[in-house]
Amino acid sequence: MKVKKTFRLSEDIIELIDNRDQRKYPSREFFLESAVRNFSEKKANHIEEMLELILSMTEKNEKIGIQIFQKLQETEMEAKKISQKTHADFEMDTFDSLL
Repeated sequence: MKVKKTFRLSEDIIELIDNRDQRKYPSREFFLESAVRNFSEKKANHIEEMLELILSMTEKNEKIGIQIFQKLQETEMEAKKISQKTHADFEMDTFDSLL
C-alpha cells in the first residue's frame, strides 16, 4: 500500500531530481525511492564494514596483548634467574670472607 505524503524539498534537490537520467529513473518518485534505498543500503553496509574492522582490530590487539604478556613472563623469569645467581654468588663471597 502506497501512502502519499506532501513535503518540501530545497531548490538544489529539485534541480537534481529534474536533471535525473530519465531512462533509468522514469518518474520522480522512482528516483527518490531509489535514492533512499541506496542510502539505506550503503548505511547498512557501512555499519557492517565498521563492525568487521572493529572485530579485526580487537583480534590484533588481543594477539599483541598475548605477545606482551609472554615477553613480560620471559623477562620476569630471566630476572629471577639473575637474582638467584647474584644471591648465590653473594652468599659464597660472604662465606669466603669469613674464612
